[in-house]
Formats: sequence, structure tokens, C-alpha cells
Amino acid sequence: LKKTIERYNEKTWEDVYRIYTEYLEYTKEDVFSEGTKISISREIDVKRADSKVLSFINAETAFLGGSHGSYYENAEVFDAVTGKALELEDVVTDLDAVYKLVAEDLAENYEKESFFEDYESWLYEMFFEPDSAMTSQVEWVLTMEGIEFRFSPYVLGPWVSGTFEAKIPYSGNESLFYEEYCSSVKNPVQVIEPETEILIDTNGDGQNEQVWFT
Repeated sequence: LKKTIERYNEKTWEDVYRIYTEYLEYTKEDVFSEGTKISISREIDVKRADSKVLSFINAETAFLGGSHGSYYENAEVFDAVTGKALELEDVVTDLDAVYKLVAEDLAENYEKESFFEDYESWLYEMFFEPDSAMTSQVEWVLTMEGIEFRFSPYVLGPWVSGTFEAKIPYSGNESLFYEEYCSSVKNPVQVIEPETEILIDTNGDGQNEQVWFT
């Protein structure tokens, strides 16, 4: 796993530096008003780290002028023993059933107007025809509670809709996951960064509450 992460860090640095140099050349062009601040950043958000799995989100944010910046999340999941980068089929036993649950979760938790008109066909392509998909690959992470799918702005909906999330818990869906990647930890500790809002069920009523602190 250590060697895998070292290689991942090297590749990530190469990508970041390449993008940085491209942006730097762009900023030298006389296209910005005085005082415009140009920025690019990447942050790692670890979702699970134990003896079975290392899973995290690599989030890139950039602003090159205009009405708003760009934001994209790339998810990575590794086998903590072998260091292998895991594919979705390595973790779930029934891709069709998982796809249906994701589609249902999105439809139930977001207004239809939040999505692009053809988002359902795009979602299907992302799962079953990735080489011809109109948008990006399926981004997913393993957490202590289950599997979480994340769709960045412009993947299934416009910028104003933000990031869409769909979750499938291990509990109640045990047959959908290979046992070696499930987590048996109950009530795991979760890191909360200052002024970063999260959704979490604080009282066990099955509904998520907004939590943040300064």
C-alpha cells in the first residue's frame, strides 16, 4: 500500500504541476481585470482507513475568472493489504442492483429539476458503458457505514445544483458487498473540519442533520 500511495502522490504532483503551469501561462494573457485572484487547489478527504481499505476523495477547486470557479472530485479506493486500486466490481456483487439503488436514491433525495434532462441515460452509461459515457466515470468511496457515490457539478446537473450524493449502507445490503471490504465497526469516529458543513444522523432517527462548528 505504501508503494501504491507513493506512486499515486508522484502522479498527482505531476498532474497538479502541469495544470498549474497551464494556468500560469493563461494568467499572463491580458484577459483579467485588475485585482482578479486566480487559484487552484487540491485537498484529500479520507473517508475510510483501516486494515481492509484506504478510501479517499481528491477534490480539485480552481478559479480562472468568470461567474464561478470549477470543482471536481476524484475518488480513490485501495486494498490496504495488497495496495491494489479497487474497481467497483471488486467490491459489489451485483452491479445492476447497485445501479438501481443509486438511481432510486438520487430520485428520492433531489428534485427532478436539479438534474439535466437526460441525466438518467447518462447515469446508465456511466455504470454500464463507461467508454461511451457522455460525462465522467463513476466516482465512489467506501466509508465505515457503506458505499457512497458522488457526482460533481456538470456530471448529472448544472453548477447551481452542486454535488449529488447517493449512499448504500452495508447494513441491510450485506449480499451486495464482498465480505472482505465491509466494515464491522459500529459508530466510528468522524473528523469534522471547522466551518465545513456535514450531514449526519445525530440522534438515530434515520434523518440527517446539518452539523458544523467554528
